Parts: sequence; structure tokens; C-alpha cells
Amino acid sequence: MIKKGMRRQIVLHYILVVFLALLLVEVIFLLAIRTYYYESIYTTITTHINTAEGYFQKYQISGETVPLQEVLDSFTLNNTELEILTLNGDMITSSTGFQPDRTITTSDVPEAAGGGIGRWVGRQAGTNESVMAVSKVLKIHGKDTFVLRYLTSVEGINADLLNLSLLSVGIGAAVLAIV
Repeated sequence: MIKKGMRRQIVLHYILVVFLALLLVEVIFLLAIRTYYYESIYTTITTHINTAEGYFQKYQISGETVPLQEVLDSFTLNNTELEILTLNGDMITSSTGFQPDRTITTSDVPEAAGGGIGRWVGRQAGTNESVMAVSKVLKIHGKDTFVLRYLTSVEGINADLLNLSLLSVGIGAAVLAIV
């Protein structure tokens, strides 16, 4: 048994400092990894949306109407659902063929209608699946025509992040035990 004295207090303080340092490093590491994964998805989808917007500029010059099936066929991404919405969030068509009877009310659609690129991460209402949605208005003939909205699951990434978190906690516990 360790005597209650100066030596015990120094050892306990030393362990506390090491624990807090490990905790801080692990939290920063895990937040950085999560941000990296989510930003990678966002960047990929944003690049794809900008490519679609550039492609459909030809319709702005020629005055033709945009065939929505061509949008779906040309700009669908793997493991994502491409939805074409009205400016108020009503779904026109989808790459999966599934059309809900409701208006999309997530924050990405109004943000896109406001002129930017909207992003929303949350749980999908029907499936309770963790998803990321990225939306942007497609302008044809100089006016806002419809909203392109990409929806992708982040369940796999969240599972990988959980495994990485558990591994990180295990390594931190091993380092603390060695100390």
C-alpha cells in the first residue's frame, strides 16, 4: 500500500496530466478524421454538381428545354441518390425512381435556393439512416430552374469512425497503463 504522502500525490498528478494529454490528443485526432471524411464526400459531390452545371450551360445558349432523364443518366454518382426538386423542395424525379409524397424540408434545399451550395447531415425521416445531402440550384436560361440534390449514406463512414475511436481509446488506455 502506498503511503499517503508527497510521492503518492506526485504520481497521481502525473497520471492525471498524462490522461488529460491523451484525451486531448484523441479528441483532436478523431475530430480531424471525421472532418476529413465528411469534407471528402462533400467535395466529391460539389465537384460533380459543378460539372453538371457546366454541362447544362449549353441549354442556356441554345434555348432548348433540359431533358430530366438526361440529367439522371449523366450525373448519377455511385452510392448516391440524385433527386431533382422544384425550388420549394417538391420532388420532380429521382435516380431511384422513388418519389415521396412530401416536400423535402431539410436545410440544404432553402440554402441552395438562396444561391449557394446547401449541405445537410442528419437522419433520413423514413429510414432513420444517417445521410448527407448536398444541393444546388441549376440555372437554365438565366433563371433558377430546379434543384439538384445528391443524397448519400454516411452509415459506413460512421461505422469506420466508431472502429477507429475504439482503437484509439484502446491505444490510449495501453499508453496510460504503461505510464
